[in-house]
Amino acid sequence: MLLLLSLLSCQDITLKETKTFDIIVAPETLDFGHLRSGHESDTKEITIFNPTAFQMVVDRLELDGRNYFVNDEGFVIDAGSYHQIEVSYTPATFEHNEGFIDIYLEGQDAPIRSVWLDGNGDAPVINLNPLTVDYGSPLVGCEPTQQIFIENNGNIDLVVNDISFMTNTPQEIHISYGSLGAFPWTVAAGAKIAFFMDYRPMDESNDFLTFEVHSNDPLVHVYGGSAEGSAIMSNEVTET
Repeated sequence: MLLLLSLLSCQDITLKETKTFDIIVAPETLDFGHLRSGHESDTKEITIFNPTAFQMVVDRLELDGRNYFVNDEGFVIDAGSYHQIEVSYTPATFEHNEGFIDIYLEGQDAPIRSVWLDGNGDAPVINLNPLTVDYGSPLVGCEPTQQIFIENNGNIDLVVNDISFMTNTPQEIHISYGSLGAFPWTVAAGAKIAFFMDYRPMDESNDFLTFEVHSNDPLVHVYGGSAEGSAIMSNEVTET
């Protein structure tokens, strides 16, 4: 009887298989280097290897970082196999972009691995100073002028291709280029050039001009500004 109980107790014992997941991810950092914004994009791969004896289910990928893209849907990796995902980077302007991708396994609340992202966009960045000009109410016959600076706040050459404008008639606000010469103009990184906005009022009507600077800035191809004034015939007042 004791022998029979012993045999039955042995038959009731079951072994529970425990799955211990671990993955190998390479590389740990994707470095996209420097790309010319508006002209260049790059795609790099992350390899995820399943070294275990079990099938592994990646539930999702979570991306944090501007100008990066990855397909965040889940996938399955067989035992001893690997899966590759593509990450693309497309910078928009002169900028440094950092980020990361978190890898989540099925049923887990915390990411099992993270891959860091690093990339730089190279570009010219146009700025006008001042953007608007108000001449106020000068006397007819006076001709005030204002310098408009075109600044390059980026890290590669800014090329100004043209300046277009609209104005009332007769035209009394004029754009002059001084010694800049014909287009295109090239403004080095960190440098600036200037053109002139001249007001030559002939009457007391309101005068205005809007202008647009066309350049190779990838984010702002056309940068606009304006000028206005309202001249008077006399500023003398007679009292009796």
